Amino acid sequence: MHKLIRVLLGVLFTALPIMAAQAQEIPVETIFKKAEYGSIQLSPNGKLLGAVVPVKGRFNLAIMDMDKRSLTRLTGLDQTDVAGYFWIGNERLVFSTADRQGFESRGDGGLYAINVDGSNPRELSKPVRDGIAEGRYIVRSVQPLGRVRGSPDEIYVASNERSADTIDIFKVNTLTGKKTNITFDSPGSVQRWVFDKDMVARAAVSQDRKSEKGTFYYRDGDKAPWQKLYEWDLLEDEISPQVFDRSGKLYVSSNVGRNTIALFEYDLVNKKLGKLVYGDDTFDLTAPTVWGGGRIGVRFSSEDDDDVIMGISYTAEKSKTVWFDQKYAAVQADLDRAIPGSINRFGVLKDQMLVTSSSDRNPGTLYMYDRTKSSLTEFLRFSS
Repeated sequence: MHKLIRVLLGVLFTALPIMAAQAQEIPVETIFKKAEYGSIQLSPNGKLLGAVVPVKGRFNLAIMDMDKRSLTRLTGLDQTDVAGYFWIGNERLVFSTADRQGFESRGDGGLYAINVDGSNPRELSKPVRDGIAEGRYIVRSVQPLGRVRGSPDEIYVASNERSADTIDIFKVNTLTGKKTNITFDSPGSVQRWVFDKDMVARAAVSQDRKSEKGTFYYRDGDKAPWQKLYEWDLLEDEISPQVFDRSGKLYVSSNVGRNTIALFEYDLVNKKLGKLVYGDDTFDLTAPTVWGGGRIGVRFSSEDDDDVIMGISYTAEKSKTVWFDQKYAAVQADLDRAIPGSINRFGVLKDQMLVTSSSDRNPGTLYMYDRTKSSLTEFLRFSS
């Protein structure tokens, strides 16, 4: 065996000069070059395209008119970067800020809203760098969650504004900046909330930093008391709430009785695990943590029609989506046949959809997919 290893190593090192001679030198500037476009999102009516683009070394928010193919920059940040954004209507966006100049993004707590024509800008949360200048040193986390249904101007935001150790959910008016805490009766040290269809906090995961225990809490309604349903230590089996569907059924992630974390229904009557929905025998559907902080990429049919789970996205040997709904599965199969060897992602089914395709050889290509014609048109190619 040792002789065989020495022979193999000799062949390998003999071949190295040949491989090096054939390789092409890559300029350092290419390796550290910022992506030309990122975070591509269509407006709800499909007429505008949002994107994060580099401007003078910082990532800023821009809007593209889909008909004219013209790009308009909305922000001119020079001290921070746009970390993420989402549409709250066809005319207004919300974006968060972070320092994205290193290898990892460091959020600064800044949250803003702006119209697509640049009007009505509003600071919804002051960035940490301003707080430090004012003598406040608590690092604040601010994460936009989505829009308030039926309201064109309000969103939900997760933030540790009230306490550094617990996350609350606020309803925020993006025009006036008014905030309303909707989780004031928190069980404490909450790291993640789970809401029902009416945006009532019905489940939560908390972390005791001293004992390093994670706890799964549940309640029957917004006036009901919190119940402790499960508690676990680091490296123990966990049961962590994930999502409610429109009927009120709760789904949880767990590795109880398994080697990997899977998605289960939860029996709220008998307070125990229910039917297995999906599990991968090799890969976890979410990363295990001391407090069950991982969230499974559960896919619903749309934001306003979330009766049943359509599928699950997770990371295996590569990014993977498993569709339970046949319409979604058929579209995925159609795209995978048209763009083989790539990871092809899409959102809610519409007649016209954006499809992002990438692979180990392709940093990303954006396509327009016409479901009525099953046609695919290349729209934008990301730079490496």
